[in-house]
Amino acid sequence: MSKYLKRLHDIQTWLRAEPLGISDILKRLENQDLEVSRRQLNRDLSAIQSMLEDKERLTHFFKAGQKYFYIHIATPFKSERIAIETTEIYHTNFYNQILTDEIQFNLELIQTAIKEQKRLKIKLIKKTA
Repeated sequence: MSKYLKRLHDIQTWLRAEPLGISDILKRLENQDLEVSRRQLNRDLSAIQSMLEDKERLTHFFKAGQKYFYIHIATPFKSERIAIETTEIYHTNFYNQILTDEIQFNLELIQTAIKEQKRLKIKLIKKTA
């Protein structure tokens, strides 16, 4: 196994076990006589992210001014379905939505923000018609 693949494998194993900062990873690599730069380590983290399984993802958090990375393994949500009684509705007024130019413009803004994963700030909600 090449040094690069061994390094990626070791980093991936460490991040599955516990959250580590960049400096912690660099120290562990130095102990194995594998010295790399911070820039190379960031490239390695990007490579690791692309090699993870579907249920895994590389996530990070900040603590004391340092960025810590770890591999989060998603577990399926297991719960029993509970049936509840509902009232059947035969008639609603939802089909009579009035789309003015202003409402259409706002809907397009919201769709664009969702698509580009931006935050929305809502100042006022008013009832129309």
